[in-house]
Parts: sequence; structure tokens; C-alpha cells
Amino acid sequence: MELRQMRSLVVLAEERHFTRAAQRLHIAQPALSQQIAKLEREVGVPLVDRTTRRVALTEAGEVLLAHARRMLTEEAVALAELDDLAGVRRGSLSVGAAQAMGPVNLATLLAEFHGRYPAVELTVQESLSISLNAAVLADELELAFVTAVTEGANMESHEVASEDLVLIMAPNHRLAHRPAISLASLRDESFVMFAGSATIRRQVESLAQAYGFVPQVGFQTSDITRIRSLVAAGLGVAVVPRSDAEARGPQVRTAQIADRALVHRVHLCWRRGRRHSPAAQAFIDLTLERRQVVADSPATIAAVAAEL
Repeated sequence: MELRQMRSLVVLAEERHFTRAAQRLHIAQPALSQQIAKLEREVGVPLVDRTTRRVALTEAGEVLLAHARRMLTEEAVALAELDDLAGVRRGSLSVGAAQAMGPVNLATLLAEFHGRYPAVELTVQESLSISLNAAVLADELELAFVTAVTEGANMESHEVASEDLVLIMAPNHRLAHRPAISLASLRDESFVMFAGSATIRRQVESLAQAYGFVPQVGFQTSDITRIRSLVAAGLGVAVVPRSDAEARGPQVRTAQIADRALVHRVHLCWRRGRRHSPAAQAFIDLTLERRQVVADSPATIAAVAAEL
């Protein structure tokens, strides 16, 4: 099996279409078909189901795909290490980012990394933590910032930030004068929630369940800025990281959650045992160098978070 064939299989799996995959690979479509057919002859089993309108991999194809991605990753790492020996830091690095990063200022972190290693091409993929975990385990991402690490997964992670979650509401809300509010008192309120299986949403729903109710979701979005705007407009209450509640933006009132502390944690993670490219290792080193010291004091959190 050749790396060229492995690369063709990976691109075909991503595009699910021979013509589009061939265009990405800058080869003719018949040449791509011949490469895949040759690969199938070498392994002795069909890799592609050609009976559907869209290309789909067989079970054997999915198995080989995982190995192909690892082979290409190893190739990229080897080339990067050779460049590093020559004093050149180039290549590319894709970093996953959860939708609510709390006190972690990813833009500042990326800007500092770019200043140190301007030849490295940086990209950021935003998604739910559950999706980012899966992408890291599949070697689709080398590193990711997540707010929850998949339990039992072959993952290594380092906590880089931690702060409390707080309630926010419109300034004229009936409970806006209270410094601390029990979630139980909000059973009849409309909530503005993160969409899907977001980590913060799961924490809120778990606490509400302990009080015997399910939060009424009036609006849901994956944009933390929009959540605050909707709350400021009086369209519901929300639970967000303290740094997002206290950042500049539409005016809201903040209150502690009186029941028990809900903590928002951010981890930098990668697949355990993966050999990092020099660029990825440099990014890990920089992130841990700038890591927030876990603290209980909001003032301390804000001071340290300013460096991230």
C-alpha cells in the first residue's frame, strides 16, 4: 500500500464523490478510480460501495480509513521533524475549540503562537466538545480545547482554565436584586440554552432534574454572544461562564447559583500515544505555559485569564 493510495482513500471518504475527490487531489477521475481499484486488489476486499449514488465505504473501507489517516499523520510528523532539524518551523496545525471557552482567550493564544512561528498555517474548528473528542480520537484533529473529556477514551488532557458558572438575567428581572438564586426558583422561567449536548446545558439539566423539573427552553443557540443578547432583551435567563457574564456587551445582571457550585473547565486534549508534530508540541508548551491557575476568587480568575 502506498501513501498516495492512502491519501486518495481519505479524500474519497471525506468527499463521498469520485469527481470531487479527484478535483481535490488534482488528478483525473479515472486515475482516482484506478488507484482505489488497485488498492482493493491488494487488500483482497471491496473498500467502496459503488451501488449508491453517493460513494460509501464498506466496513473494510472504514477499517482501512482509520489506518490511512494515521499513516498520513505520521508522514506529516516525519516531514515536520525533518524541517525542525533544519531550523524550519512550517506546516499546518488544526486546533479544535469548544463553543464556550470561558476565560481562555484563544485569539490571544493563537496570535502569540503565530508571532513565534509565523510559517505554521493555523486553522480552528469550532464544535461541541463531544464532536471534538471524536475528531481527536479519529486523528482528524491533533489538539482540541474541550469542556468535557470523553470518559474511558484513549485521551490525554490537561486542564488549562476553570471558573464558576453563573446565572444571568435582564436588569429588570423579578430576581435581579438577588446576589444568589436557587435553580429551583426558576422552574417556571424560560431558559436561553446552548444547543445540542453542550457541556453547560447538561450541567444545568442535571441540577434541574435533582429538583424534579426540566428547564423550559425558549431559545437555543451555540453563540455565547447571542445568548447574552437574548437574555438582556428579557427573553429568558441563562447559565454561562462568569467571564462571559462579566465581559463587555449587552447589560445583564449576574447571580451566583445558590444550590451548588457549577464549574466550567477547559481542557487541552489529544489522543494518548500520538507523536506530535513540532508545531503541535510548541502549541501545547505555550498553552501550558499560559495555563490559568485554578482559583476560587473571581478577581484572581480575571487577572490570570487576561494573560490567556
